[in-house]
Parts: sequence; C-alpha cells; structure tokens
Amino acid sequence: MTQRDVEFRIDELILRGVPPVDGLEVSGAVEREIARLLAVHGLPGIGEGVCPSTRGEPIDSTSSLSAEEMGQQLGQSIYGGLHRE
Repeated sequence: MTQRDVEFRIDELILRGVPPVDGLEVSGAVEREIARLLAVHGLPGIGEGVCPSTRGEPIDSTSSLSAEEMGQQLGQSIYGGLHRE
C-alpha cells in the first residue's frame, strides 16, 4: 500500500469558555489527535481528490478537561464527522 500525502485544514475552531492562553495548546492537541487517527485508520472512505467538509460535535468545555484532553476529544469529533459525509 502506498502512502498518500493528506492536507487537512480547519478553517475555524471556536473555543468558547477556553482562556486564550489555553487556545494554542487545545489547537495543537486537535492537530496531533487528527494526525494520529489518520495514521492509524487512514481516510474514512473518502474518494481521491474529494474535499470533504464536516462539523465536529460540540463537547462540554465546562467539565474539568485539560487542554490536551479537550483537544483530543475535539480531534476525535472532527475525524468522526468525516465518516458521516
């Protein structure tokens, strides 16, 4: 199996209730989680050259999640949304 380069762009990540100082840590965790999921599971049934659009499910930011945990949950939500396309 040949490896393909994938460009994954998030145009907007709204982090309501997250202090700005944590925003970069959360967004970094989102990037790492999506990269991990793509490496483990690959692209979820998306055809060559297709540019899917998805919205991740909201998560509860009022819980006591760390920035890393919040980013992981957001990354999983975004990746999971690709399966519903």
